[in-house]
Amino acid sequence: MNENHEQGKFVIQVRQDSDPLAVVLTPVVRTACVPCDEVLAEGYDPHNSPLRRPVWWRVERRGDRKVYCSDYIATREEIHAHFGERTDSLLRPDQQRARVTIETELPDNETMEALMSATRAYLAEGEEGASPAPPSEG
Repeated sequence: MNENHEQGKFVIQVRQDSDPLAVVLTPVVRTACVPCDEVLAEGYDPHNSPLRRPVWWRVERRGDRKVYCSDYIATREEIHAHFGERTDSLLRPDQQRARVTIETELPDNETMEALMSATRAYLAEGEEGASPAPPSEG
């Protein structure tokens, strides 16, 4: 087993909801490292993150699970908004930024196919009920 990969104190866990197109976000203040058996892939994306800021990402194998992790730097205000009052005891008074890790458990192949199927069905419904294009001027 590889050494434990360093974890941020502030973690947002992303879990699948009962609706295949919905997720649940759970902010967690982690006090211990989580064992990582292997880093399967990793990289840095300075421009294309939906967070509109640089993101360091990796895919970890933790036992029989795969977890996609994105690390980014958040402001004190953003951390306070997500994690509440408990952040005051974890940040130094002069600390204005800290790392946050978003952890998304990747589904197994069967679940992934069900999600893709549900997504295709959802998109097909949207196409059938789509409104016509507006008339062109001219």
